Parts: sequence; structure tokens; C-alpha cells
Amino acid sequence: MLIQLTKITKNYDGLPIFDGLDFAVNEGDKMGLIGNNGTGKTSLFKIMIGQISPELGSINKKKN
Repeated sequence: MLIQLTKITKNYDGLPIFDGLDFAVNEGDKMGLIGNNGTGKTSLFKIMIGQISPELGSINKKKN
């Protein structure tokens, strides 16, 4: 496991972007995110790298 997000909740202006999101990336995984503008793709990446924090939930990352 490289990164695991558990029960992530993120809101903007009172509107939920994520509510109870569970997400994991394992070594060797290949991934891509697609979706309409404003659906949370960039927010998800910013949460994963620690640039923004979720309101609720936990993030576990592999060291190094």
C-alpha cells in the first residue's frame, strides 16, 4: 500500500465533494482520474499529497 484514504469527507461552501470516501493505491497500480470539472479530481490529489486537509477521515502513506 502506497497510500490509503479512509472515510474522507471534504466540503466546499457547504457542498460535499467527498463523503465517506475510501480509496487506496498499491505498489504497481496504474491509475487515472477522469470526470467533469468541479467533481473533486484536483481536491483528491491535494488531499493525497497533504496540500489540503479533509474535514474527517484518515490518510495513511508508506514512508519514503
